Amino acid sequence: MTNVSKTGLKTMGEFDLIVVGGGINGAGIARDAALRGLRVLLLEKHDFGSGTSNASTGFIHGGARYLLSDLGTTRASCIDSGHIRHIAPHLAFRIPVVYPVERPFQGLLVESFFSAYDHYSKYKDGKAHCWLTAKELRTLIPDIPADYNGAATFDEWGVHAHRLVIANLRDAAVHGAQLHSYTEVLRFLVEEQKGQKRVVGVEAVNRLTGEHVQYRANMVCNATGPWSMDFAARNDLNVPLRPAKGIHVVIPRRVLPFGIMFKAIDGRLIFIVPHGDVTIVGTTDDDSFETPEQVVPTYDDVAYLCEGLQHICPSLLTERPTMTYWGVRPTLYGRNCYEDDLSREHHLFDHAKTDRVEGVVSIAGGKLATYRVMSEETTNLIMQKLGKQAPCQTAERLLPGAEAVDLAYDCRSLQQINSRLPKLLYHRYGSDVRVMETMVEENPNLAIVLDETTLLTAAELCYVIRHEWATTLLDVSRRTQWGISHRITTEAASRVCRVMGEELGWDSEQHTVEIRRLTDFQELAIQPLSAWRSYNE
Repeated sequence: MTNVSKTGLKTMGEFDLIVVGGGINGAGIARDAALRGLRVLLLEKHDFGSGTSNASTGFIHGGARYLLSDLGTTRASCIDSGHIRHIAPHLAFRIPVVYPVERPFQGLLVESFFSAYDHYSKYKDGKAHCWLTAKELRTLIPDIPADYNGAATFDEWGVHAHRLVIANLRDAAVHGAQLHSYTEVLRFLVEEQKGQKRVVGVEAVNRLTGEHVQYRANMVCNATGPWSMDFAARNDLNVPLRPAKGIHVVIPRRVLPFGIMFKAIDGRLIFIVPHGDVTIVGTTDDDSFETPEQVVPTYDDVAYLCEGLQHICPSLLTERPTMTYWGVRPTLYGRNCYEDDLSREHHLFDHAKTDRVEGVVSIAGGKLATYRVMSEETTNLIMQKLGKQAPCQTAERLLPGAEAVDLAYDCRSLQQINSRLPKLLYHRYGSDVRVMETMVEENPNLAIVLDETTLLTAAELCYVIRHEWATTLLDVSRRTQWGISHRITTEAASRVCRVMGEELGWDSEQHTVEIRRLTDFQELAIQPLSAWRSYNE
């Protein structure tokens, strides 16, 4: 912490609330607080939603696996999954999941388990479970091992997690929130009166320009996810976490119309998930003692997931996974248990009570599916501390893009580019697909396809630059899923760079820097898969 009178920095604004961290929780808090009339500033040191939120399996699931040990998480996840489906119907899609069972007596236990889960699944409009015979299971998964003699099915919902972050941020901005990416908070500003410390703002640095500034606020919220513990400690606060590394592998097409939940070699449950045009396999769950920036996927991570694929459905490995992605979960601290047994509950830290420092709270733990209720609880506490009253609106108020669209009528220009394009864009941007339609109508040059594999057009690229704060090639890849399943060619990256350069005023040196950063990042994602194939094929 830094005494506010000693910084000598220019104050850039005064706010009711500064949110530190622009992942799904920070975005949700900024939206909720802005909707309640607070003056909100959100600061994110990387790109919005580029940390844990971007490393999700893509489920807003009810947490069936926590039903026996963490009932509160299952209930909260199911209820809030229903809310997310309501406020962002264009981003959510149903995923029926199959859970194969090996032994006859297990079938009775599994039947009882999912009968209990049905009670909670109704909150998210999930269909009731059913039982598949061994013959029915083999019709779905022909090469499943012979010792599986049946399966339960249950309903979950998928979501494009990064798009959910952006939608929350856009609505926060519409209601007055100021949002800055690539702005790192270095420390809290503190005043002390009569022995009582109070956080009154932050000192931050713009990582693109190097400019140091300070912002003042009545409240500050630490929503930095897996960075929360270290960030709090640097400011003499305590947020005990046990962070866990998780990686996924990506198969470059949709190989199944349903998901599979099964046990890996160590008994952990992992998923095979159809997600848009790709299939996601994951996740791992290992203690992480590095900073989130240091975490990368390894050969062992890939081998663990591919061994599971080889066991449950060997034919999937012939599809050759082509990409990985990874992140760190901000799991709450616990000892004397394995990583997978840690609670997925969330906790709201009131540092006035825990550290005798007023003006600051932290939120940690939880799941993607519970981000909205976590944001509501955090904003409730902030409103209480500010002495203000206003109801939460986030369970009912639709996110941007949630309006219905007649794709055949409203997207005729996009249809002419490729017949698949309107539907593809709708499930990313919802009704804002009409903005891209208008862009193409007004400037036919934006109809050009920059990457045939993902149908990335100049219109979509310009849209995420102009409306969604995309300033780098990697920002674009997160918002559009460009490169999620394949190595981006230098030619495609150069085409995208040329359009971005025109929009953002890049010179040739910036082109080179951007392509190198993209190439380096993709090499990290591909290298462990290449090593695994070299050893096993």
